Amino acid sequence: MAVFNNTDDLVKHVITKTWNNGVSYTPKELGFPNNTPNASKKKTAANSLFAVKITDTDRREKYERGIGGAIVDKIIDDALKNGFTINIISTPEEPEKALTKSLTRVYKEKIELELGKALKWARLYGYNFLLMGRKDGQDLNTPLSNKSAKVEYIKAIPRNWITEIVYKKDEAGYKVIPEEVEKVNLNPGIFGKNTAIHASRLMMIVNPGLEEDYITGSPNDTIGCSVLDRPFNVISVIDHMLWSAGQTMWRIGGGLLGLDLPPDATPEDRDAALDSLGDINAKTVLAFPDGYKANVLNTASAVLNPAPYFESAIVQLAGVTEYPKSILYGLATGAVTGSQLDRSTYYSKVVVKQNWISNFLVELLKGFTNGDLKNEWELTWNSPYELTEKEKLEIKKIQSEIDYNKINSYIETPNEIRTRDGRPALTQEQLILLKFVQTKGKEGNAPGGCISVERAQRSVVNDCSSVTGCLRPV
Repeated sequence: MAVFNNTDDLVKHVITKTWNNGVSYTPKELGFPNNTPNASKKKTAANSLFAVKITDTDRREKYERGIGGAIVDKIIDDALKNGFTINIISTPEEPEKALTKSLTRVYKEKIELELGKALKWARLYGYNFLLMGRKDGQDLNTPLSNKSAKVEYIKAIPRNWITEIVYKKDEAGYKVIPEEVEKVNLNPGIFGKNTAIHASRLMMIVNPGLEEDYITGSPNDTIGCSVLDRPFNVISVIDHMLWSAGQTMWRIGGGLLGLDLPPDATPEDRDAALDSLGDINAKTVLAFPDGYKANVLNTASAVLNPAPYFESAIVQLAGVTEYPKSILYGLATGAVTGSQLDRSTYYSKVVVKQNWISNFLVELLKGFTNGDLKNEWELTWNSPYELTEKEKLEIKKIQSEIDYNKINSYIETPNEIRTRDGRPALTQEQLILLKFVQTKGKEGNAPGGCISVERAQRSVVNDCSSVTGCLRPV
């Protein structure tokens, strides 16, 4: 190891060692902030930062920690949050309010929680089975013969409940193509006995993607694609960078330990002392031989700036998820923030996700109301788009101008506009004021007048409490 002749080289050496040690091993094996990294110099699939084979355990860990959970959940939450309306197909131009209210109640009470879990598990693992419980007098392992039996409950099947997925076979004992699930065997350790659910009683939700692994019947078979697989390595980098940055700042935030070596120190002693600085800063100040003087270097913070590295990782993450870069920054707070273009792009993807969910939700609603509905109906999602405060004000301004022009053109009366907005009719005093304002508007303001006709008229329509409160100088 070379001997450092200036402070900057020493600072870079120690910080680099601390940072690299942090990146080279698994954060869950650490005892932050006191343990010292012991990185393996020989990289294998078992100890490399990048996973060669991603398992369900890996996916679950990423989901439970950091941004992985938000990537899985957020778009589903936004797709479901504003509900839906129901239209009768014969009169699609008018939403059916009574039916919308009735089916929304069914959705809230019997569907929302379990369907939400099933959709999120499908995104996390690639697929999920949703049990549709019917009171048909038959065991769960028997085929459903009475398809008119109402659905009484639904249950998203957790991954650890499943021990085997059994596929249909032909007379020769080979799996049929395309693959078709026949039944799902459940964990006897959980239920106390061998339990199976026939596929006709299950709704299989698959997150679409390319899967090429061999189908063995294991619950870990690749069915569909996890939304965490493509960004898995990027998320791993972010996790390690967060840990490394935290470790480095913790250890050297108050200053970096350096050494002034005596002139007669041997090259071996100098190399050993300098090489130990990483461990010293990770733990505590050790005793050195006489003549070695410890000092604190306060230039560490200027050397380490992880921000550009995080920025690069977020850009890559945006490329392999449904979330634009500025939206990803908002995931940390649980809010949708970002530029108008990014927000529009994101919400267009939410609408695509709503259309995907419709396939499952319509079938469930029909199952819970089987035989109760006489007319053919369809489901339309309410817009998931959330307006910013600025956009809300701009819309109010535009609507105000439209209402003003309608009143002046005698297309609508003020009370019709107020009824539309759910406000009470104008009082007699306000009607007199409005008539006065309209008359003055036709005559024109007298020189030196103190009222703005347009402003006064809008004030009346938008709820003015008194005459004097509306007639203000402009």
